[in-house]
Amino acid sequence: MNKPGPRRASGFLRAGEADLSRVGLSRRRTLELRLHHAWVRIAGRELAGRLQPVRVLRGCLELECSDPKWSAALKAVLPGLVTGLARADSGLGIRKFRILGEAGETVRINPQAGDGS
Repeated sequence: MNKPGPRRASGFLRAGEADLSRVGLSRRRTLELRLHHAWVRIAGRELAGRLQPVRVLRGCLELECSDPKWSAALKAVLPGLVTGLARADSGLGIRKFRILGEAGETVRINPQAGDGS
């Protein structure tokens, strides 16, 4: 008779380690998952909870901010974060960004330029 208790499982991958192109997801959903995973890695959990990537449309990363106060505070650091995201996963094709719900133009980034540090 087997003892009741936790069973050990094998063959599982940690989140973010799976090759998404081989798990049967659509291309769009694969890109969404890559975008969200990379954003949390670059921006950090707290910031990623307040400023969320929505999609990449024709090279423009669209972000949604849950609080307008945060949107104003992030204006200085956002270009660096988005540049880091574009470098971390060049397959996403990010060339510029904009915050949804704000008037104004998109902001171009240069992922090849040094970050000054």
